[in-house]
Amino acid sequence: MGRPERPLDPEAGELERFALDLRQLRTKAGSPTYRQLARRAHFSVTTLAKAASGETVPSLQVTLAYVAACDGDQAEWAERWHSLIASVTSAETVGVGRGPYWGMAAFQPEDSEWFFGRERMVAQLCEMLTRLRFVAVFAPSGAGKSSLLRAGLIAAVVENPVKGQPAWATVLMTPGEHPIEELAFQLVNEQDLARDTIQRRLADDPASIRGMIEQILNSRPSVANMLIVVDQFEELFTLCRNEEERSGFIAALLAATEVCGARVVLGVRADFYGRCAAYPALVAALHEHQLLIGPMDDEDLRRTITGPAERAGLLVDPALVEMAVADVGGQTSALPLLSHALLETSRLRQGKRITLAHYRESGGVNGAITRTAEGVYAQFDEGQRGLARDIFLRLTALGDGTEDTRRRAPLAELVGGVDPLAAAGVLARLTAARLVTADEKGVMVAHEALIQEWPRLRRWLTEDRELLRSHRRLTEAAAEWDRHDRVDGFLYRGVQLALWGTRQVMDLSDLERGFLETSRERESRHRAARRRRTRLALTGLAATVVVVSVLAAVALVQANRAAAERDLAVSRQLTVEADNQLQIDPRQAQRLARRALTTRPTVGAEMVLRQAAVDDRLQSIVPMSSKKALGVTFSPDGRRVAATGTDGEVRVWTWAGHGVSGPGQALTGGPEGQLWSPMFSPDGKRLVTAGSDGTVRIWQVDGSAGPIVLRGHEGPVWGVAFSPDGRLIASAGEDTTVRVWDARGDERPVVLRGHTKVAVGVAFSPDGRQLASSGHDATVRLWDLAARSTRTVLTGPREATRTLVFSQDGTRLACSSADGTAWVWPLTGSAAPVVLRGHEGTVEGLALSPDEQWFATTSDDLTVRIWNANGAGDPLVLRGHTNRVWALAFSPDGSRLVSAADDGTLRIWDPGSDRLILRGHEKATWSAAFTPDGQRVVSGGEDGTVQVWNLATPAEPRVLGRHDGDVYGLTVSSDGASVATGGRDGSVRVWDLAGRNDPVVLRGHEKQAWIADFSPDGRRLASVSNDRSLRIWDLTGQSAPVVHRAAEEIRYAAFSPDGRKVATAGAEGALRIWDALGTAEPLLLPGHEGLVWAVAFSPDGQRVASAGFDGTVQIHSVTSGIAPMVLRGHEGPVWHVSFSPDGQWVLSSGKDGTARLWRASEAARSVTFGGFGASVETVDFSPDGERLVSTHDDGTVRVWPCRACAPVQNLLEP
Repeated sequence: MGRPERPLDPEAGELERFALDLRQLRTKAGSPTYRQLARRAHFSVTTLAKAASGETVPSLQVTLAYVAACDGDQAEWAERWHSLIASVTSAETVGVGRGPYWGMAAFQPEDSEWFFGRERMVAQLCEMLTRLRFVAVFAPSGAGKSSLLRAGLIAAVVENPVKGQPAWATVLMTPGEHPIEELAFQLVNEQDLARDTIQRRLADDPASIRGMIEQILNSRPSVANMLIVVDQFEELFTLCRNEEERSGFIAALLAATEVCGARVVLGVRADFYGRCAAYPALVAALHEHQLLIGPMDDEDLRRTITGPAERAGLLVDPALVEMAVADVGGQTSALPLLSHALLETSRLRQGKRITLAHYRESGGVNGAITRTAEGVYAQFDEGQRGLARDIFLRLTALGDGTEDTRRRAPLAELVGGVDPLAAAGVLARLTAARLVTADEKGVMVAHEALIQEWPRLRRWLTEDRELLRSHRRLTEAAAEWDRHDRVDGFLYRGVQLALWGTRQVMDLSDLERGFLETSRERESRHRAARRRRTRLALTGLAATVVVVSVLAAVALVQANRAAAERDLAVSRQLTVEADNQLQIDPRQAQRLARRALTTRPTVGAEMVLRQAAVDDRLQSIVPMSSKKALGVTFSPDGRRVAATGTDGEVRVWTWAGHGVSGPGQALTGGPEGQLWSPMFSPDGKRLVTAGSDGTVRIWQVDGSAGPIVLRGHEGPVWGVAFSPDGRLIASAGEDTTVRVWDARGDERPVVLRGHTKVAVGVAFSPDGRQLASSGHDATVRLWDLAARSTRTVLTGPREATRTLVFSQDGTRLACSSADGTAWVWPLTGSAAPVVLRGHEGTVEGLALSPDEQWFATTSDDLTVRIWNANGAGDPLVLRGHTNRVWALAFSPDGSRLVSAADDGTLRIWDPGSDRLILRGHEKATWSAAFTPDGQRVVSGGEDGTVQVWNLATPAEPRVLGRHDGDVYGLTVSSDGASVATGGRDGSVRVWDLAGRNDPVVLRGHEKQAWIADFSPDGRRLASVSNDRSLRIWDLTGQSAPVVHRAAEEIRYAAFSPDGRKVATAGAEGALRIWDALGTAEPLLLPGHEGLVWAVAFSPDGQRVASAGFDGTVQIHSVTSGIAPMVLRGHEGPVWHVSFSPDGQWVLSSGKDGTARLWRASEAARSVTFGGFGASVETVDFSPDGERLVSTHDDGTVRVWPCRACAPVQNLLEP
């Protein structure tokens, strides 16, 4: 018989009541013994008995196992456990103060005794203040800037004045929406003056602050110095909307530094450095007066963790310390994440000890904030969740070219909605959870880390961003109206008011609602007054029926005009929103642009729709059952796709053509936690996964048996891989080790030690002799498996290395990195590694296309990017995920790409299967053209060859012949029988496209020939050269060539459609229109600044388009003499230009690696084609205008459909 349990007193507190209810649950279950419970719960007898002892708080995992073994409601008990933790923590907080950990809240000056880890930087700041009167501290969000200034610098100056200096008065402030007003408020605390007086003086004359500071110091004999600390200086740009007030505030701060005893310290978020550059006086002050906060070293991080605990009399497991240091090491912005993780971990402790198990249960650095926020959010009902969303959206200032930031909002704004009591209740719970902070000035998000790291909030902020901006403008307008005694001049009217008639992004506050109601009342009064005036006018003219009829018609016209103006305003607003969505979700951009066009057609909406059609490469979305999709892989035969997620989810789909079929098969036997890095065995029958529970699992893909579980790692396993023969499995884990297992699970693993921090990824070389591993120590290690030792250590990335991929021949190894790059190392020879840069966040997933021409990467910037494998050019960017993208995989034929993300979805993309890439030239291609039937393409390039491609069977081109050097330009005759080329050797050659006859070689140019263009009838040929000549050759041989000479080099020539004119481009910025049949002086069309690269006639011959080194495309009238229409958008020189066959569009290519589509009739925005991973030398239309052909410096010719060229009615169809 077991020993009897000690009696419990339900009045003794929450802990004993909790334990007593656990015992009663066991009684209801039939009073099983603890040994029976242990068999059901998979925990020891001692652990389960202790859970119901009332002496210590059991872990959540133990609690739920106990409840499940007794057939209890786990959801109910999970909520009870969280309530218990909250009550116990609250009781402890009352007893010991705020320590030891602060969560996301910044330390204040009075908290200095708990502030550890930045002692050296505080000393450096203090030393700088002995020499300098002005210092700016720059740091990324999350680097601990506010705590450094408050609990570090201010506390140090107050408690231990700067060496050799008397006592200090300190002013601590943040700019807020009205920085001059806030500065005045702070100075009032130091000086016996009216606040309005100080504010007025500062606004009128910022330099008057000098006299104020001197007056303060003279009035306080014990104080000889003043330190003004302006924290969160970036609020000057995010919250203050008045440029005059911004400039005045900066001027006041700089004037303060002219007082002998004054010092000014700014705390600025690093991504706002560029905004400071707009103020010359501030730029001058910043010169050599800056301190940049970088990442803490490991020793300082250990002090940050252990210092507060030691002061509170608590013990922290060394293993926890090292794991937390490894999680944060090298990351500048992770301190609030660490602090919050430690706060949540300390809440889980039992007694005085904080353990590694508690840390893992909290979610650690990477999961604690999300866990806390989601935990609080889950406890709300639907109405409360809506209120919580509104609160967080109001507390976020939307970035414009920078990250979103915190915004301080007055309490009345947050609880002034339809149900103030409910809003206050939600706000109280958010404050209790330390997700937001409140003081006498208002309410703020506890830290920007919550804005960046909580996926749900990120999703809210990206769902309808332009509406959020509109709402923020409404909030500011209402506040300004209220500030100015609610005079009518500040009310909305017209279009501004009409937009708020039907749209609402969130529950409006009392002030906002009152502002809109008053605006509508004013508008109604004005309309009524207008109607009265109209009625009086009609009454006075009633005798004249004709006049009355006219007035009625005018009124009708005015009504129709008002409706049209309203529709136009709504359409424009939708267009702006669609334009913003292009950088987030092109599919949503299409929806908004279609709505704009159906509301009121505009050119702007049409061009946004066309751009969205080009950018949207999403084929389908596959939801996961769990909240996150963490890994994805294809089987070797391409018949299956497998994905992993949270809650132990593994799902396998059949791959059908270009997508998955059905809901997929769920494999059972997974752990409760996350599964990462799925990979099929070479025979496709097994699947291996890495688990956050520390296990490696080998699954039978057909589900015929449960998984084999491999245990050994001490902590989560992040990466796994099968060897090429399927006999071995490698794994990488949190414990820094790499392990090599027998795939049958029969033998103990080989343990490879070398990484100094967490090991993340593994990959076998194609021959199976080597193993590559990555880790948080920013290295990639190549292991010799036979010798069981490190063979090579590859370095380069500045932060943790992630996913690894070998090329098929084993000569290259690629790796993604948390520093925002991916590296491709050559494993043979001495070539430098290729570095892929462009992501705006960490790079997580990495995949190599089956043809090994492209790398694909994923990132926490929510994008997938596809790069040329040689690193050239800009990547193709795929947008649509709403949260961090972890992994991706190419389909075996390379036509599709599947990505897995924290938004809980797999997304299937077309990475460019519609682009036919022709590879045959050995060097750069300079020119290409379709044959008139559109079935072939002719190309020429740096290798001197002229090649013909049959688009039906494009594998091998036919080489017509060679120039002695580059082929610069070519054209195809209108009958499709001949090709004309100009080359570096100075010759012009006319080739028989069928290849039956030798080329006709035309010589006469003294330097390289740039282009040769056929006349429409094919009887003449125009060529130009650096010898400053235009030659028009008679191909019938009946006459000598006509030679026109210019005073400058000529780069390009094009016949008009009627064959009577030739347009040329020259070095001095002008176009010349020559008489092709005579010797008259040419028509000069100036416009460009500098060299003109190319020209093209419109199909009707009335216009000429030109491409210039000045970065513009210009469209000139040949007959009217008016100034050209200038199209701007390219970043750098424009190389080539052409008209569409119907004359509606102009196509250009430029040095910026893009091709652009312009409306030929008006100067509207262009549609941009990018992501070629190479330069774009020329681009031209097919004869039917539906396809494009482009040439590139990587030796390729590409043929692709012009989706943006389709009739707009086609694009309006979903």
